[in-house]
Parts: sequence; structure tokens; C-alpha cells
Amino acid sequence: EKIEHNFSNGSAFHQRSKLLPLLLQLDSSNSVDSSTAKKASIFERELELVRNAVFTEPDDQTSWWYFRFILDWANPQNDQGCDDVALENFQNVLHEEWQAIQELVESENGQCKWGLLGLHMIASTFCSIEESNHFGDQDWNELAKSCLMDLKVLDPDRSRRYDALMED
Repeated sequence: EKIEHNFSNGSAFHQRSKLLPLLLQLDSSNSVDSSTAKKASIFERELELVRNAVFTEPDDQTSWWYFRFILDWANPQNDQGCDDVALENFQNVLHEEWQAIQELVESENGQCKWGLLGLHMIASTFCSIEESNHFGDQDWNELAKSCLMDLKVLDPDRSRRYDALMED
């Protein structure tokens, strides 16, 4: 409720990030398949919340920080027993999110710093997933670098940070 009232409420987003892992522990079946499906469902719901926040106020960093947390939390490679189905579903959701954020950046005439950082986060996530650098016929390494190049122009005060990210 606090987030829906004010998308800039960093404390509410922080508390939400602490409660999400507990939701999986409350699952009574505790089977890997059930936990994976529940996590995927939560991931999609949380992305919808973030999408509402970033489309309402694209320059507010609070929801983008939560977006970063959600990407890391939901990545099946961070779990033991990651299966191919879970990984493929995660990639499909990421690809949809890429398209949504790309639309946001384009609607802001490429002047959405946090949107470009969000695109970079997604591209970097694809790059970290083994054998997915060309998922969806995209070269995610090139897209990640392209985002950083655009950020260097848009945000020259942090150009050295973007250079360092390019080296990773």
C-alpha cells in the first residue's frame, strides 16, 4: 500500500525486498517445482509493480534499485537445482521487460538515464547466463555496451563509472 501511494518510498521497497524471500519459505509443499513456479509468479508480479512505478516516474531511482534487486533475486542461476525450463521462462520474462523498458526510453527520446541503466541490467543478466548471449536474436554484449555508450553521453559526470562497467 505504501508503494502504491508513493513510488519513491525507499523504505517500503526495502521492506518488500526482505519479505519476498520469506514468501517462498511459507510454501507448505516445499517442493522444488512448487517453489520455482511460485518464485516465477512473484517475479512477474513484482516486475509489474516496478513497471507501473517507472512508467509513472522514470527518473525516480527508488524503483530502479528495486528492479535491480528483483533481477538478481529471481535469476534461477542463483538457486540450487536450476532447471532449463525455469531458466528459459526467466529469459522470456526478461526479454519482455527489455521491450517494455526500450519503449519507455524511446518515449523519453533516449534521455532516460535510469531506463538505459535498466536496459544495461537486463543485457548484463543475459550475458551472465551461459549460452544466452544471442537469446531472442540479440547480441546482449553489444546491447550492454551500447547502453553504456549512450549513458556516457547522457551522464558525463559518471563516464568513468560507465567505462569501468564496459571493462567487466
